[in-house]
Amino acid sequence: MKKVESIWAELSAKQVELSEEKVELSVAQDLQKGITKVSAEIKKMQSAMSSFEKAQDVFEDAKDALRSAMRDSGDVENAQIDIVNNAETSAKELGVDVSAIKGYKELVDGIEEIQVLYKEMNQLL
Repeated sequence: MKKVESIWAELSAKQVELSEEKVELSVAQDLQKGITKVSAEIKKMQSAMSSFEKAQDVFEDAKDALRSAMRDSGDVENAQIDIVNNAETSAKELGVDVSAIKGYKELVDGIEEIQVLYKEMNQLL
């Protein structure tokens, strides 16, 4: 009987050892799955950050282009206003209706369009 008890005790100890190994293996597998998931998430986050940084660079370039266009439009507008003013003065001196001068209306309309676009651009900044 003691022999059976001794064998039973020995088998129980081995069963505990095997159970411990199963638990260790299960934990190790869970850790590996966790590492895989974390690695995938890190790559996804890095990719999203990279895409955002590229978009941000494009946006900054667009803002710079907008500012440049606005500066240039001011110079063009002022020069064209001078031309319109000269046309109006000359027409008045000659007693001619300024709107009868070819190109006058188109230039005035163009200046107004520049002013509208400038306001719209300014709102974007």
